[in-house]
Amino acid sequence: MNATRKASIAAKAMLVGLLAAGGLAVSSGAATAYSDSGKTNGCWVRMWNTASSLYCQNVTQSGQFQGVVECRGWTGNYNESTGWHYLTRGSTAMPVASLNDCSRSINKGWVNYTSGT
Repeated sequence: MNATRKASIAAKAMLVGLLAAGGLAVSSGAATAYSDSGKTNGCWVRMWNTASSLYCQNVTQSGQFQGVVECRGWTGNYNESTGWHYLTRGSTAMPVASLNDCSRSINKGWVNYTSGT
């Protein structure tokens, strides 16, 4: 057996050992991949494939916040929202509210804000 073949077998054996011992995680990344919208007064929408959450950290202005996503549906695009949530200046909520309503995927997300109670 030549040296290249021996090295290939050793590498495969090491990989099998790591997998068996739980020392190597294999994942497609789809479950944890996300993107964030721009921030509005300390709040943003975090988006996965078909789910989203409204996050707020160190809110800069008290008021009502609403996370909105544009979903790609089977017959066209539509919007879904978390509803309005009142947060006071300086507060943090991780997450404020979550959605799992997009049928196919999320195109984009944003935060609506109003200073009213």
